[in-house]
Amino acid sequence: MNWRNAVIGALVGWAILRHPVGLLIGALVGYALGPRWGDERPKVVPARMLQPLFALAGALARADGRVSEAEVAAAEHWMQRLDLNRRMRREAVAAFESGKQAGFDLDVHARELSAYCLVRLDLKLMLLGALHQITAADGAVHAEAARLHRRIVELMEVPEDLWQQAQARFDRGEDAGPVAGDGAIATVSDYHALGVSRDASDADIRRAYRKLLARHHPDKLSGAKVSEHDRRLASERTRQLIAAYERIKRARGIR
Repeated sequence: MNWRNAVIGALVGWAILRHPVGLLIGALVGYALGPRWGDERPKVVPARMLQPLFALAGALARADGRVSEAEVAAAEHWMQRLDLNRRMRREAVAAFESGKQAGFDLDVHARELSAYCLVRLDLKLMLLGALHQITAADGAVHAEAARLHRRIVELMEVPEDLWQQAQARFDRGEDAGPVAGDGAIATVSDYHALGVSRDASDADIRRAYRKLLARHHPDKLSGAKVSEHDRRLASERTRQLIAAYERIKRARGIR
Protein backbone atom coordinates (compact mmCIF):
# COMPACT_ATOMS: atom_id res chain seq x y z
CA MET A 1 0.00 0.00 0.00
CA ASN A 2 1.60 3.25 -1.13
CA TRP A 3 -0.04 6.31 0.40
CA ARG A 4 2.61 8.60 -1.08
CA ASN A 5 1.22 7.88 -4.56
CA ALA A 6 -2.31 8.53 -3.32
CA VAL A 7 -1.29 11.96 -2.02
CA ILE A 8 0.44 12.84 -5.29
CA GLY A 9 -2.56 11.63 -7.27
CA ALA A 10 -4.84 13.80 -5.15
CA LEU A 11 -2.68 16.86 -5.87
CA VAL A 12 -2.80 16.16 -9.61
CA GLY A 13 -6.57 15.69 -9.44
CA TRP A 14 -6.92 19.04 -7.68
CA ALA A 15 -4.63 20.76 -10.21
CA ILE A 16 -6.73 19.43 -13.09
CA LEU A 17 -10.28 19.83 -11.73
CA ARG A 18 -9.91 22.42 -8.95
CA HIS A 19 -12.73 20.55 -7.17
CA PRO A 20 -12.84 18.18 -4.16
CA VAL A 21 -13.93 15.43 -6.55
CA GLY A 22 -10.52 15.83 -8.24
CA LEU A 23 -8.81 15.07 -4.92
CA LEU A 24 -10.77 11.85 -4.54
CA ILE A 25 -10.34 10.66 -8.12
CA GLY A 26 -6.64 11.57 -8.15
CA ALA A 27 -6.03 9.79 -4.84
CA LEU A 28 -7.74 6.61 -6.06
CA VAL A 29 -5.84 6.60 -9.35
CA GLY A 30 -2.51 7.34 -7.64
CA TYR A 31 -3.11 4.60 -5.08
CA ALA A 32 -4.06 2.07 -7.77
CA LEU A 33 -1.09 2.84 -10.03
CA GLY A 34 1.44 3.24 -7.23
CA PRO A 35 2.64 -0.40 -7.02
CA ARG A 36 3.55 -0.35 -10.73
CA TRP A 37 5.94 2.55 -10.17
CA GLY A 38 8.05 0.51 -7.78
CA ASP A 39 10.84 2.50 -6.16
CA GLU A 40 10.89 5.21 -8.80
CA ARG A 41 10.23 8.71 -7.57
CA PRO A 42 6.71 9.63 -8.74
CA LYS A 43 6.28 12.67 -10.96
CA VAL A 44 3.37 15.04 -10.52
CA VAL A 45 3.42 15.85 -14.23
CA PRO A 46 4.83 13.14 -16.53
CA ALA A 47 7.47 14.34 -18.99
CA ARG A 48 5.44 13.01 -21.92
CA MET A 49 2.80 15.62 -21.11
CA LEU A 50 5.18 18.37 -19.98
CA GLN A 51 7.37 18.55 -23.09
CA PRO A 52 4.70 18.72 -25.82
CA LEU A 53 2.47 21.05 -23.78
CA PHE A 54 5.05 23.78 -23.28
CA ALA A 55 6.65 23.29 -26.70
CA LEU A 56 3.24 23.97 -28.24
CA ALA A 57 2.87 26.97 -25.93
CA GLY A 58 6.15 28.36 -27.23
CA ALA A 59 5.08 27.86 -30.83
CA LEU A 60 1.75 29.63 -30.26
CA ALA A 61 3.37 32.50 -28.39
CA ARG A 62 5.87 32.96 -31.23
CA ALA A 63 3.22 32.82 -33.97
CA ASP A 64 2.91 36.61 -34.22
CA GLY A 65 6.68 37.05 -34.59
CA ARG A 66 7.51 37.88 -30.98
CA VAL A 67 6.89 36.49 -27.51
CA SER A 68 5.44 39.05 -25.11
CA GLU A 69 6.17 39.31 -21.40
CA ALA A 70 2.50 38.59 -20.73
CA GLU A 71 2.71 35.29 -22.63
CA VAL A 72 5.83 34.29 -20.70
CA ALA A 73 4.07 35.18 -17.43
CA ALA A 74 1.06 33.09 -18.45
CA ALA A 75 3.33 30.12 -19.17
CA GLU A 76 4.96 30.62 -15.76
CA HIS A 77 1.49 30.65 -14.19
CA TRP A 78 0.75 27.21 -15.64
CA MET A 79 4.11 25.89 -14.46
CA GLN A 80 3.14 26.98 -10.96
CA ARG A 81 -0.37 25.60 -11.28
CA LEU A 82 1.02 22.21 -12.30
CA ASP A 83 3.28 22.36 -9.23
CA LEU A 84 6.48 21.72 -11.17
CA ASN A 85 9.65 21.21 -9.20
CA ARG A 86 12.89 22.93 -10.24
CA ARG A 87 14.03 20.20 -12.60
CA MET A 88 10.66 19.91 -14.27
CA ARG A 89 10.39 23.68 -14.54
CA ARG A 90 13.74 23.75 -16.37
CA GLU A 91 12.40 21.08 -18.73
CA ALA A 92 9.24 23.13 -19.32
CA VAL A 93 11.26 26.26 -20.07
CA ALA A 94 13.49 24.32 -22.46
CA ALA A 95 10.41 22.90 -24.19
CA PHE A 96 8.91 26.41 -24.47
CA GLU A 97 12.12 27.64 -26.11
CA SER A 98 12.18 24.67 -28.51
CA GLY A 99 8.67 25.51 -29.69
CA LYS A 100 9.82 28.98 -30.71
CA GLN A 101 12.45 27.65 -33.10
CA ALA A 102 12.12 27.52 -36.89
CA GLY A 103 11.14 24.12 -38.19
CA PHE A 104 9.16 23.19 -35.07
CA ASP A 105 6.77 20.32 -35.91
CA LEU A 106 3.47 21.31 -34.34
CA ASP A 107 1.59 18.27 -35.63
CA VAL A 108 3.96 15.77 -34.00
CA HIS A 109 3.77 17.50 -30.61
CA ALA A 110 -0.01 17.90 -30.75
CA ARG A 111 -0.43 14.19 -31.52
CA GLU A 112 1.97 13.34 -28.69
CA LEU A 113 -0.06 15.42 -26.24
CA SER A 114 -3.26 13.79 -27.47
CA ALA A 115 -1.73 10.33 -27.05
CA TYR A 116 -0.90 11.15 -23.45
CA CYS A 117 -4.51 12.14 -22.76
CA LEU A 118 -5.93 9.03 -24.48
CA VAL A 119 -9.74 9.33 -24.17
CA ARG A 120 -9.69 11.90 -21.34
CA LEU A 121 -11.60 14.70 -23.07
CA ASP A 122 -11.71 16.73 -19.86
CA LEU A 123 -7.91 16.66 -19.68
CA LYS A 124 -7.63 17.62 -23.35
CA LEU A 125 -9.91 20.60 -22.76
CA MET A 126 -7.88 21.68 -19.74
CA LEU A 127 -4.60 21.56 -21.71
CA LEU A 128 -6.13 23.31 -24.71
CA GLY A 129 -7.36 25.96 -22.29
CA ALA A 130 -3.84 26.40 -20.93
CA LEU A 131 -2.53 26.94 -24.46
CA HIS A 132 -5.35 29.36 -25.20
CA GLN A 133 -4.72 31.40 -22.05
CA ILE A 134 -1.00 31.64 -22.81
CA THR A 135 -1.71 32.73 -26.40
CA ALA A 136 -4.29 35.33 -25.34
CA ALA A 137 -2.30 36.64 -22.39
CA ASP A 138 -1.34 39.92 -24.08
CA GLY A 139 -4.97 40.80 -24.79
CA ALA A 140 -5.31 39.67 -28.39
CA VAL A 141 -4.87 36.42 -30.30
CA HIS A 142 -2.92 36.81 -33.54
CA ALA A 143 -4.58 35.26 -36.60
CA GLU A 144 -1.71 32.81 -37.11
CA ALA A 145 -1.80 31.75 -33.45
CA ALA A 146 -5.56 31.19 -33.74
CA ARG A 147 -5.01 29.07 -36.85
CA LEU A 148 -2.38 26.96 -35.12
CA HIS A 149 -4.56 26.49 -32.05
CA ARG A 150 -7.44 25.29 -34.25
CA ARG A 151 -5.02 22.80 -35.77
CA ILE A 152 -4.10 21.53 -32.31
CA VAL A 153 -7.78 21.15 -31.41
CA GLU A 154 -8.26 19.13 -34.59
CA LEU A 155 -5.24 16.90 -34.00
CA MET A 156 -6.29 16.24 -30.41
CA GLU A 157 -9.68 15.09 -31.77
CA VAL A 158 -11.75 17.46 -29.65
CA PRO A 159 -15.19 18.34 -31.08
CA GLU A 160 -15.22 21.99 -32.10
CA ASP A 161 -18.48 22.76 -30.28
CA LEU A 162 -17.14 21.40 -27.00
CA TRP A 163 -13.96 23.41 -27.35
CA GLN A 164 -15.94 26.58 -28.06
CA GLN A 165 -17.90 26.04 -24.85
CA ALA A 166 -14.73 25.40 -22.87
CA GLN A 167 -13.00 28.42 -24.43
CA ALA A 168 -15.84 30.67 -23.30
CA ARG A 169 -15.32 29.45 -19.75
CA PHE A 170 -11.58 29.98 -19.91
CA ASP A 171 -12.12 33.48 -21.27
CA ARG A 172 -14.27 34.18 -18.21
CA GLY A 173 -11.46 32.96 -15.98
CA GLU A 174 -13.16 29.66 -15.19
CA ASP A 175 -11.95 26.09 -15.69
CA ALA A 176 -13.53 23.64 -18.12
CA GLY A 177 -14.27 21.11 -15.40
CA PRO A 178 -16.56 18.09 -15.36
CA VAL A 179 -20.26 18.23 -16.02
CA ALA A 180 -22.33 16.81 -13.17
CA GLY A 181 -24.56 13.87 -13.96
CA ASP A 182 -27.81 12.94 -12.25
CA GLY A 183 -26.54 11.86 -8.87
CA ALA A 184 -23.13 10.69 -10.12
CA ILE A 185 -20.01 12.06 -11.75
CA ALA A 186 -20.58 11.51 -15.47
CA THR A 187 -18.56 13.91 -17.58
CA VAL A 188 -18.82 14.89 -21.23
CA SER A 189 -15.58 12.99 -21.76
CA ASP A 190 -17.19 9.76 -20.53
CA TYR A 191 -19.72 9.88 -23.38
CA HIS A 192 -16.99 10.99 -25.80
CA ALA A 193 -14.85 8.03 -24.72
CA LEU A 194 -17.63 5.67 -25.81
CA GLY A 195 -18.27 7.61 -29.02
CA VAL A 196 -21.86 8.45 -28.13
CA SER A 197 -23.80 11.61 -27.31
CA ARG A 198 -25.40 12.37 -23.96
CA ASP A 199 -28.87 11.75 -25.42
CA ALA A 200 -27.97 8.27 -26.73
CA SER A 201 -30.17 5.42 -25.52
CA ASP A 202 -29.00 2.99 -22.84
CA ALA A 203 -28.90 0.23 -25.46
CA ASP A 204 -26.73 2.30 -27.80
CA ILE A 205 -24.35 3.13 -24.96
CA ARG A 206 -24.10 -0.52 -23.96
CA ARG A 207 -23.45 -1.56 -27.57
CA ALA A 208 -20.78 1.11 -28.06
CA TYR A 209 -19.06 0.12 -24.83
CA ARG A 210 -18.91 -3.58 -25.70
CA LYS A 211 -17.65 -2.84 -29.20
CA LEU A 212 -14.85 -0.55 -27.98
CA LEU A 213 -13.89 -2.89 -25.17
CA ALA A 214 -13.55 -5.77 -27.61
CA ARG A 215 -11.46 -3.62 -29.96
CA HIS A 216 -9.04 -2.16 -27.43
CA HIS A 217 -8.63 -4.93 -24.87
CA PRO A 218 -4.93 -5.83 -24.50
CA ASP A 219 -5.76 -9.51 -25.02
CA LYS A 220 -6.49 -8.59 -28.65
CA LEU A 221 -2.83 -7.66 -29.16
CA SER A 222 -0.61 -10.44 -30.35
CA GLY A 223 2.56 -11.00 -32.30
CA ALA A 224 6.22 -10.18 -31.87
CA LYS A 225 5.79 -6.67 -33.32
CA VAL A 226 3.52 -5.52 -30.47
CA SER A 227 5.61 -3.42 -28.09
CA GLU A 228 5.25 -3.21 -24.34
CA HIS A 229 4.33 0.45 -24.80
CA ASP A 230 1.39 -0.56 -27.03
CA ARG A 231 0.24 -3.07 -24.42
CA ARG A 232 0.37 -0.44 -21.69
CA LEU A 233 -1.65 1.99 -23.82
CA ALA A 234 -4.23 -0.70 -24.53
CA SER A 235 -4.50 -1.54 -20.83
CA GLU A 236 -4.88 2.12 -19.90
CA ARG A 237 -7.54 2.72 -22.53
CA THR A 238 -9.42 -0.36 -21.41
CA ARG A 239 -9.39 0.91 -17.81
CA GLN A 240 -10.66 4.29 -18.94
CA LEU A 241 -13.45 2.76 -21.02
CA ILE A 242 -14.57 0.66 -18.07
CA ALA A 243 -14.44 3.65 -15.71
CA ALA A 244 -16.37 5.86 -18.15
CA TYR A 245 -19.07 3.23 -18.63
CA GLU A 246 -19.41 2.67 -14.89
CA ARG A 247 -19.90 6.40 -14.26
CA ILE A 248 -22.52 6.59 -17.00
CA LYS A 249 -24.27 3.53 -15.59
CA ARG A 250 -24.45 5.09 -12.14
CA ALA A 251 -25.66 8.42 -13.52
CA ARG A 252 -28.40 6.76 -15.60
CA GLY A 253 -29.24 3.89 -13.28
CA ILE A 254 -28.34 1.33 -15.96
CA ARG A 255 -28.25 -2.24 -14.65
